[in-house]
Amino acid sequence: MVDYRQLKDARPAVWTEGGTKAASIGRDMDQYAEDVGKYGNDLDRAWQGNDAVAARHSIVEASRDYVQAQVAFTAMGEILGRLAHDVTEAQKMLNAAEDHAARVPAKIHPDGSVTADPPPEARKSDGWMASIRQGVEAVADEIKRALELANKADKDAAKALAAITTPEAPNVDPLTALQTRPEGHDGQPPTPDEVKKWWDGLSEEEQESLKNEYPGIVGNMDGIPTTDRDDANRVTLDYAREQNDRDIAGAKAELDRLRHEVGEGKLDPFDPRLDAARQKIEDLEAKKHGLDAIDARLNDGSKPQAHLLSLDPQNDGKAAVAIGNPDKADNVATYVPGTGGGLNDGFKTDIDRADQMQKDAAGRDPSKTTASIVWQGYDSPDELTDATDPKYRHQAADDLARFQQGLRTTNEHGPDHSRNTLLGHSYGASVVGTAAEKHDLKVDNLVQVAAPGSGQDHGTTAADYKGHPKVYASTGNLDVINLARGLHGADTVSHGYGANVFDGGYTGHTGYWNDDAYNESVSKIVTGTGGEVGNIPPEQFSKYRAPHR
Repeated sequence: MVDYRQLKDARPAVWTEGGTKAASIGRDMDQYAEDVGKYGNDLDRAWQGNDAVAARHSIVEASRDYVQAQVAFTAMGEILGRLAHDVTEAQKMLNAAEDHAARVPAKIHPDGSVTADPPPEARKSDGWMASIRQGVEAVADEIKRALELANKADKDAAKALAAITTPEAPNVDPLTALQTRPEGHDGQPPTPDEVKKWWDGLSEEEQESLKNEYPGIVGNMDGIPTTDRDDANRVTLDYAREQNDRDIAGAKAELDRLRHEVGEGKLDPFDPRLDAARQKIEDLEAKKHGLDAIDARLNDGSKPQAHLLSLDPQNDGKAAVAIGNPDKADNVATYVPGTGGGLNDGFKTDIDRADQMQKDAAGRDPSKTTASIVWQGYDSPDELTDATDPKYRHQAADDLARFQQGLRTTNEHGPDHSRNTLLGHSYGASVVGTAAEKHDLKVDNLVQVAAPGSGQDHGTTAADYKGHPKVYASTGNLDVINLARGLHGADTVSHGYGANVFDGGYTGHTGYWNDDAYNESVSKIVTGTGGEVGNIPPEQFSKYRAPHR
């Protein structure tokens, strides 16, 4: 209980100083937690296996300790600051009461009681004495209100400080939850169905903890719902952008150091390390553009909501961005880019193409919901000279199949609800063919655009794909890919292949999404509307394409 003398003697400046220090410690703890979290994310990408999980657990525990300390010190700073403010206000009220007492006149005793202190002449006047008595009551009331404010501030601060002795933290062990995930079979990751069953069996607290503390794992597991993967991958995206900025700064500092050595005559101006340093900066800045493009699209409120379905910022980078939510959609289209793909300057264009596909399909059939995805989930050839190598499509096949199967698993209306379309462009068209030859992709339509071949090693026709999707193909008549048709398997626009061939327009290799006829055909395929697409008669085909070499 705060009394008059205690309020008079209180020094709220001490609490203000203490609150400022506590808040500063809280900010430090927050930075430590962020730094540890970034290290853990880097570890996820560089180290796999049981030892890596155990190491990650130790890092998570350290990060959680810092987070809990940050919560406690930040709260303490706010509480002490609020206490200092309220007590200062109470002291101002007390000072005003003392000034009032001097004017009455009245006397305030050490215990806070107030008595009249009239001059001799006042005692001769009943009116004057009545006024003094009213003044005494008013001063006493002012002191009472000041003490009430001080006592309330004291009580609230004590209660709030006691409440933060145990910092807020979820009462779950994310490592235990993580260790219950399915292991997979024959060296392969678990199936999306197995992942979904595991995820659904976790509590909401466990799911939230895993998304925040193991985002690199959760965000890239096919079978986990879209919104949960998006939550986790946004955490990874923030870390990746910050780390990439630091890497750029470090690479520029290294180039400056090398240039300084050249200036001092310590290094040959043609030393290959200079070119390597410049190339590193160029690669990192290209990745920055890709990461920034993802961030910008995720936060663009003028367009349909985007979701980040996967993200791996290592090396050239891998990512999948969905326009709309495929878990809720009636139509789901996935676009696989070709040569030169990755987290680089061109990824914004890939996102724009997914946006175009979603917009066209939604306009074609407004009665149904459509989601469109750009899947850059494989290591694509960097240059055209690399695109002759079949290894990239073979390495991509399993991951693409699992991703497509996962889209069926997480659809909220059931695995057979949506019409799913898989479209590959350029080398990506061969990727989707290789995947479809090895796996049932659970797609209704397979579209191969500007393909350097079907992607088949042994099959020879569109009818050979597992799951028997309806196959469509197109190549623009100005596309240089006409010189490489059949490089990776069957020629997709040949009569013998058996695809529904549709007009790619008067386009070059990158111009398909600028052609109205092409976009109209793709929107019809995605939505299943507008009748048959394609089936250009073989005798007319040569009018649309340059002869096959």
